[in-house]
Amino acid sequence: MIAISQIFCPSFRDLRESFDVVFVDPPFLSEECLTKAAVTAKFLAKDKIVLCSGDEQQTKTVLEKHSFMIVVTGAVMEGLAGRLLSLKECKFRPGHKNNLANEFRCFANYDLDSHITSSSSTSAENDS
Repeated sequence: MIAISQIFCPSFRDLRESFDVVFVDPPFLSEECLTKAAVTAKFLAKDKIVLCSGDEQQTKTVLEKHSFMIVVTGAVMEGLAGRLLSLKECKFRPGHKNNLANEFRCFANYDLDSHITSSSSTSAENDS
């Protein structure tokens, strides 16, 4: 019997440096969990990405950037997320419909906030 994952992804190694955007939401607030998630994210992310632009100078600038990485995890993991993936905290505050006790934050290696509309910047309010 062939698993569905084998049909779509015969080998995890085939996915190395395949993604322009990597979104990570580790299941546990622990250093070990975030470290393993970071290793996986680095493995999946393209080293360099190309974004098309009408402005030749802007395209050259974008070519110098790595893949976009977004991590949603507890606020207590900020230091580790910064050390492992060079991420900075975003203004965007992810929410959870079950109102978890931990304060969650969004971290990214680019200006994620400039791509989020003001009406979605407090998602916890929108989940009500």
